Amino acid sequence: MAKMFQGKQTPAEEMAEAKALKSGKISKGEYVKGEMSEGHGKAHAAKKAEALKSGKMSAKEYASPKKMADGGMACGHRSQQDYGKK
Repeated sequence: MAKMFQGKQTPAEEMAEAKALKSGKISKGEYVKGEMSEGHGKAHAAKKAEALKSGKMSAKEYASPKKMADGGMACGHRSQQDYGKK
């Protein structure tokens, strides 16, 4: 989990998170905890975890800028959580 949940909001990081959850390397609980550490709400993270684990959402779709919170860095926008960091 060293390369995941760092809050960078890049497609590569999001893809790693999604693939780890889908493959079983991390549990849904670990995924939710990691997403919460990035500043996302528990309900939002749990909903994403369920969609990824069940196959309703692919890892590629999850990592797309349209699905990422605040557009992620993939769109050249800083995530809302990055504004408070120093």
